[in-house]
Amino acid sequence: MKLTPELSILKSLLFTYSIENYDDPERERFIASKNVNNETELAELFEKLTKPEFLSYKLEIQQWHIETLQHYLILMKILVLFFIFSTPISMTR
Repeated sequence: MKLTPELSILKSLLFTYSIENYDDPERERFIASKNVNNETELAELFEKLTKPEFLSYKLEIQQWHIETLQHYLILMKILVLFFIFSTPISMTR
């Protein structure tokens, strides 16, 4: 059975970054110490928190998450293109 993309399922992966959802001071310090604008530090967060969570899901649920991400990334590209081409261009010289 193919599951349809649902934006709400992605919350479970983002939930791993919430310091309010765990009573673990070490985890909180780890999250708070990372700069998500730095690719290396973001990758460290992903490796330590998101990857183990994702791998704990059944294969069908993993695939559902992947397809949901793909769906919404494509949708975002379409929306960006729509915005770009729907914005009036004013020629001033």
